[in-house]
Amino acid sequence: MLTRTMYMNIAGKLAEFTHKDTEPDRTVLDPIIKEHETHLKDVNYALSDKFHLSAKSKAKLSHVHPYIRKVVARAITLSNVDFAVFEGMRTYKRQLSYVKRGVSKTMDSYHLYGLAVDLVAYVDGKLTWNRKHYSEIRRAIHLAMRQIEKEEGTVPSVENGYIMWGWDDAHWQMKPCPITHYNNPKQYFKKHKFKGFA
Repeated sequence: MLTRTMYMNIAGKLAEFTHKDTEPDRTVLDPIIKEHETHLKDVNYALSDKFHLSAKSKAKLSHVHPYIRKVVARAITLSNVDFAVFEGMRTYKRQLSYVKRGVSKTMDSYHLYGLAVDLVAYVDGKLTWNRKHYSEIRRAIHLAMRQIEKEEGTVPSVENGYIMWGWDDAHWQMKPCPITHYNNPKQYFKKHKFKGFA
């Protein structure tokens, strides 16, 4: 079984190869892979930046919490499945239309406060909600959070709709955590009539 320490050791050794413009030095990389080959299936770490956020996706991230922006920007470079930011901060009117159509079940969504984002897989030139692609996006998000935690000491602070509710694979939202300095993110911003992050 892959322990957290083993995971961090392998990810740490491979991370230096993920942001280079050239191909990784195989004479250095191959011994690392061989040493940890029994665990690489669990890590499934991307060895190069395969994907990048589009200008449209970046625009949709512009008013969500900075931590979400940071995690998503890192995750896209780690994922073996391309994805797009389908939605970030949402207006009350849009949320109401989603509830009426049955797309959402609440009028108190984290999207209304800039505390949620929907990431949709982009495969073969089109968006897809096929669930087989979303475990890879979850892996990339969690790896991104682990890397950021290691670099900055911030506690992983977003959670996935599928993990929480058994559906809504695309949805990611903030959870109570030290980096936000409050116990209930949604209630805090609701109380202060928050209009989004700069």
